[in-house]
Amino acid sequence: MKKYFIPLLSIILISCSAGNINYIAFDEAMENIDKTQKESWVFIGDQGLITKIQKYDINRFISKYKNTYDFYFCDISLQNNEHVNFIYQLETLPCAMLISPQKKVKYITNFPFDSKLVSQLNSQDAPQLTNANFKIKGEILSSYFSNIYNAYLSLDSDNIDSLKKGLDNINKSISTEPYFYNYYLGYKLTRKLDRDSISNQYREHAITWFESNTAPLYTYLNAELLQSDTTKTAKIEFDTKMVDFGEISIKAPNKKVIKYSNTGNAPLVIVSALTSCSCIKVTWEQKPLLTGQVGEICITYNGSEENLGAFNRSIILITNATKRNEILTAKGQATL
Repeated sequence: MKKYFIPLLSIILISCSAGNINYIAFDEAMENIDKTQKESWVFIGDQGLITKIQKYDINRFISKYKNTYDFYFCDISLQNNEHVNFIYQLETLPCAMLISPQKKVKYITNFPFDSKLVSQLNSQDAPQLTNANFKIKGEILSSYFSNIYNAYLSLDSDNIDSLKKGLDNINKSISTEPYFYNYYLGYKLTRKLDRDSISNQYREHAITWFESNTAPLYTYLNAELLQSDTTKTAKIEFDTKMVDFGEISIKAPNKKVIKYSNTGNAPLVIVSALTSCSCIKVTWEQKPLLTGQVGEICITYNGSEENLGAFNRSIILITNATKRNEILTAKGQATL
């Protein structure tokens, strides 16, 4: 493998000087890293990456560290690399990823970067791997990414054990921090395993996550999920859509309950509740409601002297049901 890799590196170095980059698929780069067992930098961008390479003289950096690291270049705009952004949610492009021999991301940095960063990464006070899209960081985030990447790779397999291992990786990632793409991969893997009921749960969680987060990156994947099973939908029914608190004192919180049920044939999920006043708080049990089950929505009025008098407040309930938005009303008379 080393005989293979040295010419590849030479091509990259020469082509950088010539103003052209020899791009490689991200998965191929990861395979090479696995074979060479050498820590590597993977530069990721689009066809404009060459401009940044020239501007920041990355070729000099490569020449200096070619005996320490291997180097790869990936065009993320190509279809065979699109999953890279789905998995790692790269914050800016171009960027550089430091990959360990175990194919785990150790660090992601933006341009420019220099030898000082390399020295920091090799010290005891090395900066932690972070990403603004995730709460976790450091080694936990590195293992998290690794689990999702390995699960993605298992999708190409028809081997049951491989698919199950991929699903196990997905469940580990979800238990650490759920987001759209690990739910999406869970859906795809369970479909291949013919676990339709479980697959639908992953699907609903992914759709729900997408609707409650700003993530245009996953728009067309979410559309795929929405179109994947039109025969199964959740439907929400209420015992009432209006609660009347009557005359209440603002000296203590006042609570009312609305019961709701799922009359559809897919799990019902309440994504969020928007209120027209901070004096209204809405809570519910944070888990999917199965077909035929009944849940409770607790509406609490906790006003101040500014809220004295009659009130009539709206609550917009966002769900995964056929009718995505439902409007509830809370009214009453607030007194001292």
